Amino acid sequence: MPKFADDPRFANVASVRERKLLFEQYCKDRIQEEKAERLKQLETARERFQELISNGLKTHTISFKTTFDEFLRKFKNDPRLKLVDLKEREATFKDMVIGQKDREVESACPSLLSSMFCHQLFFLPS
Repeated sequence: MPKFADDPRFANVASVRERKLLFEQYCKDRIQEEKAERLKQLETARERFQELISNGLKTHTISFKTTFDEFLRKFKNDPRLKLVDLKEREATFKDMVIGQKDREVESACPSLLSSMFCHQLFFLPS
């Protein structure tokens, strides 16, 4: 509030009560703006992390057999990895890798009977 005291617009408000209400409203608005900025940054970080995983899947740097720990070791120096917290990283990684595995199984085995056989082949320990 001390910064506002010198502002001529703020000084034009007659009563202290009105000044206080204006200041409180400004604080609420500013908090909402900062929250929106943080959410936008978090969403951007999530998108960049998903981009990292999808690029790894496209370039075959990672596959559906890659564990999360192996993924962390391979990409430990990538700045996109550090933007998202650990729990969210692991959940996103697992979701995307499982989705990739399902797409590979479906593309390799189009019919239902052969897909059951393919699932057995894909799930064999390596």
